[in-house]
Amino acid sequence: MVDRVRGSRGGTSAHTRQGEAEAREAHGSILPYAADLRRVTALRGVVRFVEQHGGIDVLVNNAAIYDARALAEIDAEAWREVMDINIRAPVLLSAAFLPALAKRKPSLIINVVSGTAACGGELLHRISKIALEVLTRAVAEEHGDDVIACSFNPGWMRTEMSESGGHPSHPARALVRFIERHDWRVNGRVLDYRRNGSLGRIIVSRGTPAFGRER
Repeated sequence: MVDRVRGSRGGTSAHTRQGEAEAREAHGSILPYAADLRRVTALRGVVRFVEQHGGIDVLVNNAAIYDARALAEIDAEAWREVMDINIRAPVLLSAAFLPALAKRKPSLIINVVSGTAACGGELLHRISKIALEVLTRAVAEEHGDDVIACSFNPGWMRTEMSESGGHPSHPARALVRFIERHDWRVNGRVLDYRRNGSLGRIIVSRGTPAFGRER
């Protein structure tokens, strides 16, 4: 479990501690690791940490920051910070872990995207999330026989960026169940979570025919 909170330099947030507690309750044990994903050296630290603790079966690229400024207000610093965290880190982590993931079949890369990609405004956030969908497709095209890659839109979630929205555990559980049933058929696809009262379901919202074993 890797956490990166804006402005943090290795500290652990209350939101992260709550997530750790919930994960321990569900799975029995978890090893948290705090990293500033703007720094390439920190990304290397993530890779070393995972290698030292048994390797990797699933990579979830979920860490992100949100910057809603309009086009005329965007400067180089804002661009760099959003893109470093929201897309550069997932690209570099995916590339670093691909050899290990290919050896541990079935393995999976999940890129968490957003429905805002199709909305107006929020330019920096939208660009970074669209780029994640491109990353998903690239992994599926280049490594589709070894690694399953999908983009996942959980909908509006309650996070450090928003006090409103659904609880992240609901779409997470739905995603696990969906992938267990569909396996390679989701490779290269965008999956959306749809709430229905207290329940929810996953739908394949867009994407070309799947890559890999079931082409």
